[in-house]
Amino acid sequence: MKNYKILVTGAAGFIGTNLIKRLISEGAEVTGTIYKRQPQEIVQGVRYIKVDLTVNEDCLLACKGQEYVFMCAANSSGAEVMANEPLSHLTPNV
Repeated sequence: MKNYKILVTGAAGFIGTNLIKRLISEGAEVTGTIYKRQPQEIVQGVRYIKVDLTVNEDCLLACKGQEYVFMCAANSSGAEVMANEPLSHLTPNV
């Protein structure tokens, strides 16, 4: 992955953070998107950008110049919401 420009959406989450660490260790140039919360861990060498991926202009901004995109962002909530309204996150996540 050396020198590849890679976008990781959902950079504040568990999966996004761990993927970013791996990509950085492989020499990638990583941009990570954040939305409502800050990353669990700030990874050195990552360019973090705050965007709303439901807004087309923000998606275009985030993807500009990227060679690969890893989609780790997800709209989620607690187990009770998922049990009572299992389709509540379908549309925003698609």
